[in-house]
Amino acid sequence: MTAARATWSVLDTAFGDGSQFTACWHQWRNDPQRAAMLHYVGIQSATDRYPWPAEVARFCNGLGSGFHRILLDDGQVSLTLCIGPLQSMLAEQALQADTVLFDGSDAAWDKWALKALAKLCRRGTLLRASTPGTLPAALLEDAGFCLNTPAEPQAPTEYRYDPRWNLMHSRKSHGSATVSRCAVIGAGMAGASVAHVLALRGWAVSVLDACAEPAGGASGLPVGLVVPHVSVDDSPRSRMSRNGTRLMLLHAQRLLVEGLDWGHTGVMEHRGAPEGDLWHPMAGWIKPARLVQEWLRHPAIAFVGNAPVRQLTHNEGVWTLHGDQGQLLAQAEHVVFANAYGCRELLHSMASTVELEGDVLAKSDTWQELHGLLSYGMCPADPQRAANGMWPTGPVNGDGSFVPNIHTLQGLLWFAGSTFETQTAQVADIAEQHRANHARLASLLPEVGAALAPDFAAGTVQAWSATRCATHDRLPLVGPLQTNATPSLWINAGMGSRGLSFSALCAELLASQMHGEPLPVEAQLARGLDSMRARRQRRTTTETQTF
Repeated sequence: MTAARATWSVLDTAFGDGSQFTACWHQWRNDPQRAAMLHYVGIQSATDRYPWPAEVARFCNGLGSGFHRILLDDGQVSLTLCIGPLQSMLAEQALQADTVLFDGSDAAWDKWALKALAKLCRRGTLLRASTPGTLPAALLEDAGFCLNTPAEPQAPTEYRYDPRWNLMHSRKSHGSATVSRCAVIGAGMAGASVAHVLALRGWAVSVLDACAEPAGGASGLPVGLVVPHVSVDDSPRSRMSRNGTRLMLLHAQRLLVEGLDWGHTGVMEHRGAPEGDLWHPMAGWIKPARLVQEWLRHPAIAFVGNAPVRQLTHNEGVWTLHGDQGQLLAQAEHVVFANAYGCRELLHSMASTVELEGDVLAKSDTWQELHGLLSYGMCPADPQRAANGMWPTGPVNGDGSFVPNIHTLQGLLWFAGSTFETQTAQVADIAEQHRANHARLASLLPEVGAALAPDFAAGTVQAWSATRCATHDRLPLVGPLQTNATPSLWINAGMGSRGLSFSALCAELLASQMHGEPLPVEAQLARGLDSMRARRQRRTTTETQTF
């Protein structure tokens, strides 16, 4: 590893019990010349399960097939566990590894698997073998690997990727942004999460928002659920929310106070007949504004409030961001749009002077503003008695949601909701939205609905409301806004009602695209979130909408 590189990527083709990861992690920790970030990608067959290393066991339990991103050492060590068949997992990667740890005894290594491995290497990548006696030497040579002369007789067998042929341009890293300055427009969860991951990689980040303080919009939600979405076909939304939930809880564990700012409580989902209830152990609640504040609490991040961006100009590789009166707000080599629905007008204003991705403006015209109201009030003095002994101890969701026993400056509160409106007239009728939330609560938890009916009837229930932004297919837009080889405009927006489940994972995805790092999700799923994906008709679903 070398400090000349902002990141160092290791691909372990046989993760096993994680001992090689632990050794690599400790080596990185003890190296004074280490890279700023260590990316470790481990592939493991779904049938070969081992005890996880103690350092990561809490958030590894229950992992299913696919990619799983786990952050350690304050986010500077990224472990991506890829569970599934070797060749399938290789095909879903998009990285240029610096080091490959190779188990040649695996029967899955044939000509095609080695060629797939070679596509993930750059010229000079080192391949270190754990089983020298069984290496397919001839196949490795055909794939472009050359045997290194060992420095010592007992040294591990080592190959270097140095093919005789010229490498095609398409084999180069999929991102090449140089660590420099970045301006992030929007200080909600989408913007703060991006600012945080870029700051960890050495960027100087300016975060601009029209509000005076961070989380002034939908991210100011008093409390929200971090819970995976489940579908029969395991849709992209389900896979994103499952992996994003686990990653979000890792951020909360590292940055927030459990019991006060967040709770790893699990969530009970009431689904009704015939599915029955579903318990989500890897789920909980978070106060989003607190997480936004902690994400932005980094010496490389500068927040600028009361700073609506109205215009961008570009000169000699630097973007200048201007305010209402044309005043200078920030300058940076890269800009990330993370201001939800607000970026649509700004993108349209730039269309005549900046070459944007062809379909992005058409996509933005299909976005929806989704208004939601959350009802809340004081918990009863004796909630068990008030709800006939059925007051839940933790969050419940389904058709609506209920989060009890949240500590606030007002006291111990409960929260129920939220509504999901697209018409301005409906949004203005707060009483009707409270009635809608109570109706959902009475269906979700009849005893609790009955216990709180007097509060709703008396008008003592309080309200919090905001607007979310949903894209044409209800999946976020993450990636470059320009089609050239060196984009400098990026987007991370359209989280809809699942910002708590999506934002941390989308920030990791955007950073990987900018830097050419290992993807936090399968390449196929990443293409489905790409800002340049084809605009397609959204299917009608019955998904429950919550903040």
